Amino acid sequence: MNKSRAIALTAGATGAFALLFAATPALADSHTATVSVLHGIPDTPVDVYANGEELISDFEPGTLGGPLTLPAGEYDLTVYPAGADPESAEVAVSLDDVEIPAGADATVVAHLTEAGTPELTPFVNDTSAVPAGEGRL
Repeated sequence: MNKSRAIALTAGATGAFALLFAATPALADSHTATVSVLHGIPDTPVDVYANGEELISDFEPGTLGGPLTLPAGEYDLTVYPAGADPESAEVAVSLDDVEIPAGADATVVAHLTEAGTPELTPFVNDTSAVPAGEGRL
């Protein structure tokens, strides 16, 4: 696989994952989750789909998608090059059976490994209260 294709695959997957985990805590309830996606793969705009429905179109590198409020459940994520027709385009990257639990607040980051390989890394966002006079990084 060439480097630009690998980057496109990683960027797409990251965008999709991020969307699934970026729900806003204020909007979260027993049936939804908050999901954000951070696109950190250079030069690779993508469209992100979950269960066949477009979540983010023309998702540009260096941007944060979301937060999105999504129903809790299982998702199949598929990423295509921006503007591609999902009926005929080659899938850039996909990830099946992603479980999004109710009340989750997460961010999925698409980035390059130290070796330059695209990768998706999900993070749970700690939104718990911070004591007065303290902070969190």
